[in-house]
Amino acid sequence: MAAQLGSTPHAMGRWRKRFVEHRIAGLGDMPRPGGPRTVTDEQVASVVTKTLESTPPCQTRPA
Repeated sequence: MAAQLGSTPHAMGRWRKRFVEHRIAGLGDMPRPGGPRTVTDEQVASVVTKTLESTPPCQTRPA
């Protein structure tokens, strides 16, 4: 089955284990190791908007 899905047997085993432990909820995005996020979704959206809608002061070429 792993080859049919373009995956590895090891990865398939991890997914199967998550499904057995958590059922359908286990197939979603699970928490990752490391510290908690320090940037909020609003901050990300603000930076993306500012980047897309503003012109740098030293722009050398027309947009």
